[in-house]
Amino acid sequence: MVCSNGMTIPLLSEWVANDSGEYDKQDCELKAFKRLAVRLKACFPRLPVCILADGLYANVALMDICQSYEWQFIVVFKDGNLPSVWEEVKSLIPLEKNNTCEQIVGDSTYWYTYRYQWIKDIEYQKHKIHWIKCTKEDLLRKTGEKKTNDFVFLTSMNVDRQNVASILKAGRARWSIEDHFNTQKNRGGELHHKFNRINFDAVKNWHNIRQLACLKIEFVEYTAQIKTLMNENSKKMTLKEIWENLNALLVMNSVEEVIVEFEHWSKYKRQVRLE
Repeated sequence: MVCSNGMTIPLLSEWVANDSGEYDKQDCELKAFKRLAVRLKACFPRLPVCILADGLYANVALMDICQSYEWQFIVVFKDGNLPSVWEEVKSLIPLEKNNTCEQIVGDSTYWYTYRYQWIKDIEYQKHKIHWIKCTKEDLLRKTGEKKTNDFVFLTSMNVDRQNVASILKAGRARWSIEDHFNTQKNRGGELHHKFNRINFDAVKNWHNIRQLACLKIEFVEYTAQIKTLMNENSKKMTLKEIWENLNALLVMNSVEEVIVEFEHWSKYKRQVRLE
């Protein structure tokens, strides 16, 4: 689950794995998504859902699932995906009017220009979808150096001048999912494929424990108390320093003392605010 403040919360996992018996085709991410969607709907039947997905999922299968469950989707749309849709988009771009807008913001280092463009109501496999594009230009104030990137998505959400920026922002927030796994792999999580080659259940259990730990870490790092430690002038600290200090505290004290302190702390009701 991706939050507007960047917090990424793991909710469910679905394994890409073949059964032990005979099978005709290898399991894959698309098949796993279909199974995960069933579980997600069962766990949260009334929750409004918008699926953020990469270009692999720009297909009719995802659209069918989202339509049947009354979900929305924002999917990365790469060159080569759904050629008939691209053909219609390219033919309509010169004809459409009043389907562009621009936004300019800046900070002490850069000017950022966002140019939005959209094509509505494209028919594809009995679905009505919308194409949206953002061209982002970063202008370095001191040197005038420019860097430009394009972001293109397909969405089921109705697009207009008032909401196109927020839809693009939501679509681009998918990076936080990738960053979440990058944290597990390269920022101390040591995630790799060699923990167990014999017992698949052991691997699943290890993964579930890891996801639970990641859930707790996300909540801790986005609390107001942690943000205060990071921003106070007298005690400015990075997240890495905070976790290193916590590890040092656990190493220097006995487990029994930590448990006693935590049990005393947890006796009282406390309010935790997220930022």
